[in-house]
Amino acid sequence: RGGEEGGGRGGGGEPFGWLRFADGDMNQLANTKRMTRAMEAWPTLPNLVVSVGEWWLCNGKYREIWKNSVEAIAALRDFTFHAGCFYLPMGAPDDDDLEMWADKGIEGWARAALDANVTIALVGPRNLAGIPWLTARGWGIEDAATKRARFVDAAGVSDHATRMDAAMAQIEAISVRNADEFGNGESSDRPEPVLFVFSAGHASKTMITELMRADKITSKDMFVDAGTALDGFAGVGSRDFNRGKRAVRKYCENVLRRDPKRVAFWVDPAKLSKVCKGVDVFGARKKNAPNESKYNARD
Repeated sequence: RGGEEGGGRGGGGEPFGWLRFADGDMNQLANTKRMTRAMEAWPTLPNLVVSVGEWWLCNGKYREIWKNSVEAIAALRDFTFHAGCFYLPMGAPDDDDLEMWADKGIEGWARAALDANVTIALVGPRNLAGIPWLTARGWGIEDAATKRARFVDAAGVSDHATRMDAAMAQIEAISVRNADEFGNGESSDRPEPVLFVFSAGHASKTMITELMRADKITSKDMFVDAGTALDGFAGVGSRDFNRGKRAVRKYCENVLRRDPKRVAFWVDPAKLSKVCKGVDVFGARKKNAPNESKYNARD
C-alpha cells in the first residue's frame, strides 16, 4: 500500500517522507547516535513511511543487528514498517514496470510533481546535478542559475556532522525561497512546498527525519529517499540494474520509446552518449515521436 499511496503524492502538495532502510543503514547504527535519535522520532511523524529492504534480514548478520539495534529502540516497538516496495514509484519513463503502476492508478511521485509544477530539488552528489528533471519546476525550460540553486551538494554528509548541518541549512533556505517566490502569502493555507529528492547514503534517514519535524520550516515539504535509483539517468553504474546492457535498455531505450521528445530532460544531456552507447538516438527519436503514448509527458 505504501507504493500506491506515496507514488502519486508528489503533486498533491501534502507533506510526506519516504525512507528506505537496508543493509548500509544497519551497518551504521553502531556508529551514529544522531541516526538512532532520528529513528526514535519516526513514530511522531504520521506522514513518514520507512520501507525496509526485508531481504537483508535473511542474512544472519543483519538479522542480529535488527534485533539488537532496531528492535531494542523502545519507541519503535509499535511502529509499523513498510515492506514490498523498496523504491517509491517515480513515474519516470525508464521504469520497466511503468505500465503496471499506471494500471493501478499510480502516476509516480516525479511525474505527479512535474505535472503539478511542484519545485523539485536534489540533495545528492555532484555527478547527478546535471539531470534536468531533478531540479525542475514543471516541464518547461529554465535557466541554469535557477536550476543550480535547487541543488544541495551531499558530499561528506554521512561522515561529517558539520557538512550535514550545512546541507540542512541550504535545504531550509531553498524551502523558504520557494515559499516566498511561489506561495500566496497569508491567503495560502500552507506555504508552497518543495519536493526534496535525496541520494545521500545513510545520512538521508537522519536529515529527512529532522527536516520533517513540526517545528521546522521544512515540515511543509516532501521528501523521497531515492538513492541509487537516480544514478542511471547520469550514466553512473552503481547497481546491476544501471550497468551494461540493462542500463542501456532502461535509461535509453525505454525513455526513447516512451518519451522521445524529452530524452534530454530525463537523462543528463552531457551523459547522453554514455547512457545511450550503441543506440542511434536521433533515429529512435524520429521513429518514436509520432507515436507518443499516454505515459508520455505533456508539452
